[in-house]
Amino acid sequence: MDTLSQMLTSIRNAQMARHRWVSVVFSGLNQRVAQVLYEEGWIAQVQPGMKHDLHIQLKPKRIQRIWRISKPGLRLYSSYQHFPKVLGVLIVSTPKGVMTHHKARELKVGGEVLCGVY
Repeated sequence: MDTLSQMLTSIRNAQMARHRWVSVVFSGLNQRVAQVLYEEGWIAQVQPGMKHDLHIQLKPKRIQRIWRISKPGLRLYSSYQHFPKVLGVLIVSTPKGVMTHHKARELKVGGEVLCGVY
C-alpha cells in the first residue's frame, strides 16, 4: 500500500472513531495533499512531527467520505475539461502542483486525479 492510501485510510478511521488527531507517515505528496485539505477547510491543522511523521488535526464530523481514485496499479489522468463529477472536491496532481479540481480548471491544467473528499 502506498503512503497516500495509508494516510487517507488513517484519516477515515480516525474520523469514524471520533479522534481529534491522527499521525501519518511523512512524504512530500502526503504533506501537499494534507495542505490542500487544510486550505479547503476539511481538516483543522497540519503539523510536521518529531520523527518521520505528520500530525493532522481533524474537524468533528467534517469529512463524510474520503477515497483514493488513482492507484499505483491503475493511474487515472484527466484533462481539465473532463474531471469526474463528484459532490465534494477532487485533489489533482498537476504540473503546477497539487490542487483541487476547481483550481486546476481555472488554471486550465490537467493531471493525475489522486483522491476525492466530501
